[in-house]
Amino acid sequence: MKINLTEMALSHLSGGPLQRLAVDLLPRLHSDWGGIEPYGIYEGSSSTRKGTPDAYCERVNGTTVYIQATGDKKPNKVKEDLEKSLKELIKLEKVKDSCCVAFLNFTPSDEEITKCKQLCQSVGSEFIYYSNALISSELNKHQDLREKYLGIDAVSNEVLDTIDTLENWRLNNNHYVYTKFFDSSYKFLDELGFVMIQGEAMSGKTELSFALANRLLSENPEYEPIILTLDQFENKYRAGRLKKVFIFDNVFGDTSIDEIRHQKCNKDIFSKLAKAIDSGAKVIFTTREYIFNKISEEKDSIIEFPFLFGTLENRKQIIVKLDNYSGEEAEEILYKHIKHGDLPTEKKTLLKPFLKGLAALPEFKPEIARRLGINQFHNDLVINQDSLEDFFRKPIKYFQKIFNELSINDRAALLSVFLEKEGLIKPLNSANKTIFKYFNVDYPQINIALDHLNKSFVKTVIHNGFEVWYPYHLSMKEAITPLYKNRMDVFLNLGDFNSLIDETSCNEDEIDETSNEEEENKRAFVAKNHWPLLVEKLFETYSESIKDASDLMDYSYFKRASLSEYFAYHTSDEFLIWFNTANLNLWAYLTTNNYTQIQHIAAYDLANRLLKLNILDGSVRKTVEENIENIATQNFDLGFGTNAIRGILGEEKVLNLLEYYNKNGIDLAYKKLEEDIEYDLIDKTSEQAIWDHHTEWQKSVDEMKALLIQHNLWTLEKQTELDEMFKNAEQDILELADEVEDEKSNQFEIANDYVSAGIQKLQFVYDAGGVEDILSEMVLGIQDELDCSHQKALKLVQEQLLDNDNENGDWLSIIKEKLSLQLPNQHDIFSDVDS
Repeated sequence: MKINLTEMALSHLSGGPLQRLAVDLLPRLHSDWGGIEPYGIYEGSSSTRKGTPDAYCERVNGTTVYIQATGDKKPNKVKEDLEKSLKELIKLEKVKDSCCVAFLNFTPSDEEITKCKQLCQSVGSEFIYYSNALISSELNKHQDLREKYLGIDAVSNEVLDTIDTLENWRLNNNHYVYTKFFDSSYKFLDELGFVMIQGEAMSGKTELSFALANRLLSENPEYEPIILTLDQFENKYRAGRLKKVFIFDNVFGDTSIDEIRHQKCNKDIFSKLAKAIDSGAKVIFTTREYIFNKISEEKDSIIEFPFLFGTLENRKQIIVKLDNYSGEEAEEILYKHIKHGDLPTEKKTLLKPFLKGLAALPEFKPEIARRLGINQFHNDLVINQDSLEDFFRKPIKYFQKIFNELSINDRAALLSVFLEKEGLIKPLNSANKTIFKYFNVDYPQINIALDHLNKSFVKTVIHNGFEVWYPYHLSMKEAITPLYKNRMDVFLNLGDFNSLIDETSCNEDEIDETSNEEEENKRAFVAKNHWPLLVEKLFETYSESIKDASDLMDYSYFKRASLSEYFAYHTSDEFLIWFNTANLNLWAYLTTNNYTQIQHIAAYDLANRLLKLNILDGSVRKTVEENIENIATQNFDLGFGTNAIRGILGEEKVLNLLEYYNKNGIDLAYKKLEEDIEYDLIDKTSEQAIWDHHTEWQKSVDEMKALLIQHNLWTLEKQTELDEMFKNAEQDILELADEVEDEKSNQFEIANDYVSAGIQKLQFVYDAGGVEDILSEMVLGIQDELDCSHQKALKLVQEQLLDNDNENGDWLSIIKEKLSLQLPNQHDIFSDVDS
């Protein structure tokens, strides 16, 4: 499956153009060569003529270079041409220190090349040769010559990087397992031009996308691959016939939604993607499922891309979920990693009895299987059932343990890679100085360590034409970051926005109050000397990931809300004063937002703190006051009665709002319930959940009544009005509860039909893999018919299987029995794993 576009075109180049290519290319590779004179070509044409050499030149030191270019693969042809060149050089008395070059559009035999080198050495000459692979590699760098001689359009650095990345993957994954996910993905990609691969961390999304691209390119060598992001696609897209494979790995964000990529989720770019596919392009998306679920809530943005949400003609989503490897597939994946990993034979033998059980674990992931086959991940790993299951079930904790047991140089090297988002250029000659100071290491030590960690903890990829070190898997950085909470200079450099917001505090009193909590749940204290770095990193990572965003408005809302909460509850007064005087006055941004409620809004608590410290600007305070008043008068929200809001508004404005609620509070309360029924309660899954919500709503109304009584504003007339509203509200809730129960009953019946049909099929199934396939059919069938999430469909299946009161008997027992079946002579794939 080699990517052979250039090599294939070069192999068909005839003699004349091949000689011309040598004349044009070789001077670019040898700065000490003078102008090359073509001798084997008629002037002004590509027609060849007999003679030796095909081309020649003199080097700066006065020695002679003879060049023979040929595509003739006849045995000993290269040696015969060389003998002619040496004979001519000897005749001209120029053989001493000369250079004879074989310029070939094929791969010569090692035996013939050895003979050529020996022949040149015997007469004091040098022999060098350029094979198809080497010339092709150089042409990929000199794209003007590639286009001129091979007719292949000049390609971008991203394409060249992708070609190298895919080739490296191919060479390092000779034992990749082609699963049902590959088959279905390739079918979509080949026939429709698009596939989206979804899965959890470590489920094999990127590996599958590379396998798909390699297969596609091996069968369609005229295509060019490119790994890119949505914004890069927007800049590079040109209408017309497109022979490209676009790979959008982690298309919406690596571990959570990325703001810049999210901004590109608009109709225009998805319309361009659809047009590109219509023009012949192939498009591969990979994403974690929870990220896509958030993105897909904003269907209006991508409705122009029919593959994701369908049209009248095509309702099927072209999505492949890596969520249920069959038993046979999991076993083959684990077998290949153990069989071809670097474990000593005796360790493979110890693992052997446990491998079948590990492959059957629900937590099985290809990346964890890969780690189990690498000796560096076996430090202190006890080979027993419990320990090996923990290896799969608790990968983060186990990886942290392995990391802590690495040498100082190895840890420093891995952290250096984690800190460089664009990769660490190989060989290393610059890096984050914090790591070097912390571990007391130098560049040579880190370079040696990176070579030691290669293909286990790190890998090399091509980026902007450079070979760079990159984490082998993104989950590794996620696991390591919390370990450095006690080294704030390192942690601040490692952490993303969410880590910094969730796991640090600039308030020493808060740290003291939580001193009894478990270490992993405690926030790390950021001392004053690290405040500038904290602020720098907070706002540097501000445009990066956040898991809770479902659209751009949400993104801005949640990010600002997170910052406001941090400043309100996890900083000291000294920090706020320092921040205010450090030319970083962002109080307007942090205390105002597009809020729709008053209660539980950290921005208002922050505003109150700033007001007490006398550092809240008057105009900002006025904006905050207006926001609170607007929310209170347009929504049913009693938050203006809290101490923090009273401190901002002042008693006079609070009393004005109470007067407003005396006149309009009951209407606002009923409006709130109606909105809840329309937008929130309709999604409740049980009658009890609906009544619980109703009870909470009543409590809030009673709070309003108590507040008005406290200020002598409640009357008997108001009580009558309140009683009538409660009566109407109860009737509304009764009707909604009935509607939800009817819908639940309908879902139950549909689920029952699919599960019952699946159970009937089981009578013809005699292996665990077949049982798993039928269970998957049940879930996917329910998901499609109800148009619900995968998790919802899975829950419905589970409820059916746990319900023993059905016409087919104990379904769960039937499945357990089938899963435990082993055919009498069933082959054990792991039988030769240690041989």
